[in-house]
Amino acid sequence: MVLGFLLACLSGCAATVTGAGVDASSADAATAVDATADAALPTDLSSLDGSTVDRAPVRCLAPADGPLRTPPAGPDAVIDVAEDTTFGCVLRGDGRIRCRGQGLLRGVFADGANGSAGMLRSVTLPIDDVRSFDMSLHLGCAVRGDGTLWCWGDNTSGGVHPELPREMLTPTRVPGIVGARRVSIALSLPRTCVLLNGGGVVCWGGAAATPVALVDRGATDIAVANSHQCARFDDASARCAVALPSPASELAIPAGGAETIAASTFAVCAIDRSRAVTCWGARYPITDITAGPFDEGVRCATSLAPGFFHLCASTTDGAVTCWGSNSFGQLGSPRTDTAPRPVPGIDRVVRVLRGMVSTCALRDDGSLWCWGDGYLASDRSSQSNTLPHPIDW
Repeated sequence: MVLGFLLACLSGCAATVTGAGVDASSADAATAVDATADAALPTDLSSLDGSTVDRAPVRCLAPADGPLRTPPAGPDAVIDVAEDTTFGCVLRGDGRIRCRGQGLLRGVFADGANGSAGMLRSVTLPIDDVRSFDMSLHLGCAVRGDGTLWCWGDNTSGGVHPELPREMLTPTRVPGIVGARRVSIALSLPRTCVLLNGGGVVCWGGAAATPVALVDRGATDIAVANSHQCARFDDASARCAVALPSPASELAIPAGGAETIAASTFAVCAIDRSRAVTCWGARYPITDITAGPFDEGVRCATSLAPGFFHLCASTTDGAVTCWGSNSFGQLGSPRTDTAPRPVPGIDRVVRVLRGMVSTCALRDDGSLWCWGDGYLASDRSSQSNTLPHPIDW
């Protein structure tokens, strides 16, 4: 396994947060560990600086009212979510993407129209057979079943692709990309990364004039943000290229330390084989990714959902814990502290899904619940709600 991280390119080719862009054929496997197991899982995890994080065995329990079930499949099933400050979109089991909101910038809804303030719409994007997708304020991309990558939106900074026109109002195939498995886009910057069959990772956008291969093979997942990007490997290890603080550096998570990995704007977090959550740079408002590791005190985790300045985790008992900024109610309750705390009013969660300043959760009955500030809950100009509520699609 060869790592092709190019630390010098980070300022131009870093990309986004993981969570959206899950392969529809293996969504749970890509982002979550088994949520149904009931076992004691001790761990001895060596951290980046050579210290050891010793944790007492924890018995991970199922919900009191019975084990979590796999959500029902079908054309209406929720596969993934992408939400920014002006829209919310859902990938459904039929391979179509449905969106609500404004989509203010240059064709983010891919229907040939530019958005404008106050113009609210509900649209089904003109692309089908989607297996993975991600969207940001600037652009959107989708991986189709044949492994091709299609993107649209504002390409001024090359986030759609440097070889394509500056503006694309409808989905356009990205040249040179074959065997795509997953796509991820920066929440706030026009930067894009794609995970390929064989484990290669290619990124472009921002200051990167041409696509850059960050990993040549072996990656099984990606977690990338504005100043850092990570690749996870089969042995549950991960390596992250970190641009800030300068000079560029590398964060190494040892084998077993990253069954799941996620990145928010100023944090990298991972679920290790004991199902404990460890983060680097996660003590909001700390901005140094190399700070840590921090044991977040979250045990029995099954999935992670990073936002712009917050993170949430689901656990084997179907609960959700969130921490970080709560400026828009994205932590699921009207509180002012930033510590990890359970989200009230929701249970039987199998997976959490990211939003920029919101959070969503998929329950085992297939229902989608969200909280924070976003457009998923209604066609109004905004939906701000600090408590979890079901989303009707």
